[in-house]
Amino acid sequence: MTREISTVLGEKTIRIHDRVENLGTDPSPLMVVYHTNPGWPLLDRGARLLLNSKKSTEWSEDREVGPEQYTTVGGPRAKAHDDVYVHRPAADRRGLVRTGLINDRLGLGLTWTFPRRELPLLNQWQHFHKGTYVTGMEPGNCSVLGRAWNRKHGTLEYLAPGATRDFHLELGVLDGKKEISAFEKSLK
Repeated sequence: MTREISTVLGEKTIRIHDRVENLGTDPSPLMVVYHTNPGWPLLDRGARLLLNSKKSTEWSEDREVGPEQYTTVGGPRAKAHDDVYVHRPAADRRGLVRTGLINDRLGLGLTWTFPRRELPLLNQWQHFHKGTYVTGMEPGNCSVLGRAWNRKHGTLEYLAPGATRDFHLELGVLDGKKEISAFEKSLK
């Protein structure tokens, strides 16, 4: 993997461009996930996940769930379990997926933007345990649930010998109600 990380002076965006090349002699499974862990204070009771998902499933029973299950953040819990959701996000007319974690109380948000053709899944991990209160937002070309899950769902990709694949991801910051509102409106 060759990685380039860039930004532009004055912008609130970090761009990641990765190129993966199979230097071997056999096809190789290609599983790329960008794992980010927003925590407190952005992650707090009432924070919201903005996501247009065509289909979302939870991990334990692999059953479809609605946005009421994963879009609003609860507070830390003394006794809790992890929840993992696999989203099949909708892209805009340019083929980009745009999602955000918003804390209206703070007037802050974190955004992820990526081409759906490169990263067709968004894994969401909720780890709301008291003392280790964190979430995982993980755009990828696969689920974090392993090769068997990806084989079953037709998402396990292979990279041929000598072949390359490019992946692009932008992480951005929303500062203030005006930027949050504009981002939210742009998703509709």
